[in-house]
Amino acid sequence: MTKISNIQKGDSVFHKNERRISILVFLLFIYLIYPFEMKAISKDNKKYNRIYYADSTLQAEGWMIDNLESGYWYFYYPNGKTESIGNFKSGFKDGYWQFYHNNGQLKSEGKYRGSKESGYWKTFTSTGKLLSEGNCKHGKKNGFWKFYFENGKLKEEGEIVDDTIKGHWKFYQFNGLLKEEGSFEKGLRVGWWKQYGLEGELIAEGPYRNGLKNGHWKLFKGDYIESEGNYISGIKKFTWTFYQDGDFDHIYQY
Repeated sequence: MTKISNIQKGDSVFHKNERRISILVFLLFIYLIYPFEMKAISKDNKKYNRIYYADSTLQAEGWMIDNLESGYWYFYYPNGKTESIGNFKSGFKDGYWQFYHNNGQLKSEGKYRGSKESGYWKTFTSTGKLLSEGNCKHGKKNGFWKFYFENGKLKEEGEIVDDTIKGHWKFYQFNGLLKEEGSFEKGLRVGWWKQYGLEGELIAEGPYRNGLKNGHWKLFKGDYIESEGNYISGIKKFTWTFYQDGDFDHIYQY
C-alpha cells in the first residue's frame, strides 16, 4: 500500500511539473512572437488611431507617429459617409485633400502645406457642379479665381490677393452675358465701371470711389442716354438731365 501511494504521489508531482512546463513554454511563445510585433510597431511610436462620436459611430481614423497624425486619415459624418480624406505630416495637413458633402458628392479638393491651403483648389455644389476654382497661398485665396452659377455658367472672375478682391473684375448674368465690370482696390469698387442689361446692352457707366458711386454717371436706354448727373457717396445729387429718345426732356434737382 505504501509503494502504491508513493507512486501515485510521484505521478501527481510529475503531472504538475508537466503543466507548469507547458504554461512556461506557452508564455515564452507569446513573449517571443507577439511582443516582437508590438516592438516593431512601437519602434517609431506608430499606432493606428480611431475616434468615435458619442453614439460610438466612427468619426475619424488614421495613423499616429509620436502622437501626431501622419499619413492618410479618413473623417466621417455621423451617417457614416466620408467627410474628408487626406494626408498628414507631423500633425499638419499636407498634400492632396478631398472634402465631401454629406450626400457623398465631392465638396472641394486641393493641396495643403502646413495645414494651409496651397496651390489650385476647386469647390463643388451638393449636386456635383463646379462652384469655384483658383489658387491659394498660405491658406488664403491668391491669384485668379472663377465662380460659377449652379447651372454651370460663369458668375464672376478676377484677381484675389490674401482673400481680398483686387484689380479688374467681371460679373455675369445667369444667362452668361456680362452684367458689370470694373476695378477693385482693397476689396472696394474704384474707378470706371460699366453695367449691362439682360441682352448685354450697356445701361450705365461711371466712376466709383471707396465702394460707392461718386462723380458723373450716364444711364442708357437702347442706343440713347436716358439720364446723366452726379453721385455723391452713392446718392444722386445736384442737377440731373433726362432725355427722351436722345433729345432733351427735362432736368431734376436732387
